[in-house]
Amino acid sequence: MKNLNYFFALLVAVTFIVHSTGHAQTYWQTLGNTNTQLPVPPSTSFAGTVDSTDYVLKACNVECARFGCDGNVTFSGTVKADNIKGGVIIAEGHVNTDADTTAASPARCDLWADNQQHALIEAVGNLNTLPVIDVKTSYAGNTNVVGLNVYTIPNKGYGYGVNSQGGKRGLSGSIVSSNYTGSTYGVYGSNSGSSGTRFGVYGAVTSGTVKYGVYGSAPAGTNSYAGFFSGNLQYTGQLIGPSDRKLKRSIVNLASISDKLNALQPVSFYFKNDEYPSMNFPATLQFGLIADDVQKLFPELVTENFHPNFSTDGDDADKGGVSYKGVNYIGFIPLLIESFKEQKQFIDELKNQNNELIARLNKLEVVQGISNSTQITNASLGQNDPNPFNQITTIHFSLPGDIQNAQLKIYSSSGSEMRATTLSKGSTSITINANALSPGIYVYVLIVDGKTIDSRQMIITR
Repeated sequence: MKNLNYFFALLVAVTFIVHSTGHAQTYWQTLGNTNTQLPVPPSTSFAGTVDSTDYVLKACNVECARFGCDGNVTFSGTVKADNIKGGVIIAEGHVNTDADTTAASPARCDLWADNQQHALIEAVGNLNTLPVIDVKTSYAGNTNVVGLNVYTIPNKGYGYGVNSQGGKRGLSGSIVSSNYTGSTYGVYGSNSGSSGTRFGVYGAVTSGTVKYGVYGSAPAGTNSYAGFFSGNLQYTGQLIGPSDRKLKRSIVNLASISDKLNALQPVSFYFKNDEYPSMNFPATLQFGLIADDVQKLFPELVTENFHPNFSTDGDDADKGGVSYKGVNYIGFIPLLIESFKEQKQFIDELKNQNNELIARLNKLEVVQGISNSTQITNASLGQNDPNPFNQITTIHFSLPGDIQNAQLKIYSSSGSEMRATTLSKGSTSITINANALSPGIYVYVLIVDGKTIDSRQMIITR
């Protein structure tokens, strides 16, 4: 508006008007005028036409501007202002001012272009300390005043509201209301509609040494998120976290993890979508852990979080939100690895004990004159299931109808007899409770009429 006002002042200074008064013609002087020099009182004086003819300005006999009788102002040249805040305006369209700049209500200037081959407004700055275009409002009140409103919809699915380019930042947004305690947004994007693929915010990068499609930064701490997604999160690449040794200190190897992991109770559940609709939970059956239980054993893997409750226009997102506990499931990966190593070490120890047990059992059978090759028709011994086990296992066997007696004996890895059970004719299985024995490797033997039919290995875990 300052550039346009400056331009209008120039028009008055360089334009002459001829007034027919019946005397010699009186002109507007370029060096200034006084009231006595004007042919009419200053209250009714003006520059322009008094009939239905457009007011035209020319230079070198070429039209530069036209003030139409329809109220439109058309510029076909360049309007320049060389003051400290000046720039260049090229408007090959219309300028419409429908309010007095001195009135109590704000002035409004509508500009639009008829020629599709030209920009409506082009501004070129020549100072590196000032913005090329500066839009400000001094309104003081609790109303969301729009500093710049852009509307471009030539047809449904077409038009760019803002298309910006820059050598450093194509688009930069910041918040200056530092004392405001409500929700503010450096950049806010929304998209609505009933069909089509829609993006609230879209970021892409195609070149560069280091490339980031979208970058977010926030300090570490409670309720601080570089990115927050309310709903499903999907990606097609890799999810990578920092793990370089140079980034870490106080490194300590994990130990004795299995017992703590074994104390956790995995559960299946459904989210309460009816009570927390704004959190966009999945509606399907879920599997996981309860954060309250995890916190008792691994407090480092539980965080306090806050989900904002957005209104339709995004205001006051921190009011009516939901505070909740979350679990860092990725943090369980190194714990599971350590637990696997502990279990493998225990199994290796059981295998060594088993080998010793087999060797001792063979010696025992030699001393007792028992051979594993001794066979009684239709007598057999199966492998216990499950194996290994830590609660209950079942041993299946088969006994012929003409036997006199049968026993199932269990031996420890040291060769000591731990348990002997007499089997009744017609029975086919026996149940072993892990609580009756200590964790370790055992050998159970089926003996029929004093002869060893077969033997199997059994492992009890913690």
